Amino acid sequence: MTERTNAPSCPYCSHIETDAWEIDFGSACLDGDTCHTCNSCGREYNLSRHVSVSYSARPIIDDPACNPSTCGD
Repeated sequence: MTERTNAPSCPYCSHIETDAWEIDFGSACLDGDTCHTCNSCGREYNLSRHVSVSYSARPIIDDPACNPSTCGD
């Protein structure tokens, strides 16, 4: 069993699925679960996808309507 890795790996043969973005999790949701067949050994296993979202913001320096002194902190 593996937990929260950057790429899924088969719990039977340790094959790393390098094209994980192509795995169908069955919905438009970011997080999800599916039964996946290993591309190496052919065994099925349960696979969960965990997604974390973060945001960054910075002022537009050339726009007088939005600069550090008028946009706040």
